Amino acid sequence: MNAQAYIQSRVASAPSGSDEGALLLRISELFSKKLWHQLTQLLIEVSQSHSIDGLIELYEKFIVEFANKLNPVSFVKIITNISRYESKDSTQSLALLLPLIEPKSLIMGSLEAKVLLMSDIARIQLDAGDQSAAKNVLESARELLDAANEVAPETQAAFYASAASFHKIVGTATEFYRNALLFLAYVKADALSVDEKRRWAFDLAVAALVGEEIFNFGELLTHSVLKDLKGTDLDWLLKLLRAFDHGDLDQFDSICAGAADQMNAQPILVANAELMRQKITILALLDLAFQRSSDRK
Repeated sequence: MNAQAYIQSRVASAPSGSDEGALLLRISELFSKKLWHQLTQLLIEVSQSHSIDGLIELYEKFIVEFANKLNPVSFVKIITNISRYESKDSTQSLALLLPLIEPKSLIMGSLEAKVLLMSDIARIQLDAGDQSAAKNVLESARELLDAANEVAPETQAAFYASAASFHKIVGTATEFYRNALLFLAYVKADALSVDEKRRWAFDLAVAALVGEEIFNFGELLTHSVLKDLKGTDLDWLLKLLRAFDHGDLDQFDSICAGAADQMNAQPILVANAELMRQKITILALLDLAFQRSSDRK
């Protein structure tokens, strides 16, 4: 059955007067008229909202037949949406996506499409617990990203989100911090829910506290994402960041005493308690040295 016959059969079998039937009819019409741009936009919307059933079958029996007519980045958005919302597990998701990074794949001519696809593949591999495979994919994607002249913010955000997730899982706090800030720099503000913003804010704050190489807290404290911690049960975390920013050892001790239960509930803070004390001590000494230098002037 060719693509035209397949989509016509889907239209015919859709419930009469249903929204799904109307969408399938519109898809069929755009395909018949070879209106590839309009068809692409509709398929992106449908794959995001999963407003019709059987999207994997639609991909395998219909979309692949004209995929070479579509913009490669748009095509990747469609298939990654289908993979995310329709696949029953990571194995099925990877079975859909991994063939597309083979040398003869139709997206191989688009660097940006490859980065977007590889970012999603890495995300799935991380969810499946395959950190080694995810690391290899992310390293290859980073090489492509570094070689690119111009990449859309959406693609950059997808890469840095996956990279940050990798470093969070393996426990490299400083690298998580750097990649998370880059993710937030590229992602659209309205693309994240309040809960997602709060999660990123929490993870960034913790990474800043336990990152061995992080001693500048000013950038994070002025970041808009931290607003989502104000007035919540995580307000102690904001106060802790300010104590580090000011090198205030007394304030640090006071917060640790007052928020002992909350801090002890975070294994990463418990495991890095000695490191945090070393950092705040260094920052306190630096602040004292700066004050004495200013007094002499």
